[in-house]
Amino acid sequence: MPRCDSFGRELQAVLGYELNRPVAANELHRALGVARNTYYARYKEDNFPNPEECRRLAEYFDISFGKLLLVFEYLNLDELNSLVDDPSTGGLGLSGVATQARPRRRDRKGLAAMPRRTDTPRL
Repeated sequence: MPRCDSFGRELQAVLGYELNRPVAANELHRALGVARNTYYARYKEDNFPNPEECRRLAEYFDISFGKLLLVFEYLNLDELNSLVDDPSTGGLGLSGVATQARPRRRDRKGLAAMPRRTDTPRL
């Protein structure tokens, strides 16, 4: 079984969430630079994705390498913060990862704020 994030999501779901779009399996094997059969064989292994594969995916999809390491629990937040503060890791794509704020989602209206449909019976 492949490595999952803290919510039990696998790589494809995590990337879909980060990119805010669906990510197809053929896009993943292209990003990793492997053949389709190799990707599906790797996908079933316990250490998928490993840190090197996380780096390739981060470069391909232009997302933070440090964030992928954090999501798949290769690093904890303290280790990531120490890497961000260390000037020798500036080329790893880790700068600003731990301090970067996630954009707020738009406020969603609750059911009470929605207009009632007149063409349906009440429950």
